[in-house]
Amino acid sequence: MQCLKLLTQVSFVVNASPFTSADGKQTLTGAQLSLANGSISSDTDVTDGVSQHDLTPLGTDDALIFDAAASKGIGTWDLTHDKSNATLDIPSGAVAGDYASTLTWTLVNAPSGQE
Repeated sequence: MQCLKLLTQVSFVVNASPFTSADGKQTLTGAQLSLANGSISSDTDVTDGVSQHDLTPLGTDDALIFDAAASKGIGTWDLTHDKSNATLDIPSGAVAGDYASTLTWTLVNAPSGQE
C-alpha cells in the first residue's frame, strides 16, 4: 500500500480584474474589493499547517488566500466568506451604472510526490 504525501507547499491565489461597465466604456478607478474573516472547513480534523488570509484589498495582482505547508492539508477543504465580510469601497465621483469584475482563482504549487 502506498501513502500519498504532499511534498511541496500548496497555495491558492486570487486576483480581480478592474470593475468595468457592461459597455466597457467606464472603469471604477480606485474601487477596492475586500474579503475578510474567511472560514476554513475540511473533511478531516487536521488543520495544523493550513492558513487562510484576508484580502484587504483584492487587486489585479495575485494575492494569497489559502495555503497548506508541505506534508499538510491532506483532504478536501472549503474556504467560505460571509457576505457581511465582503466589502466594495467606491471612491467619490464614480459614474453610476452596472459594473463587473472577474475573480481568477489559481492553484499554485500543486501537490506532488509520493512517499
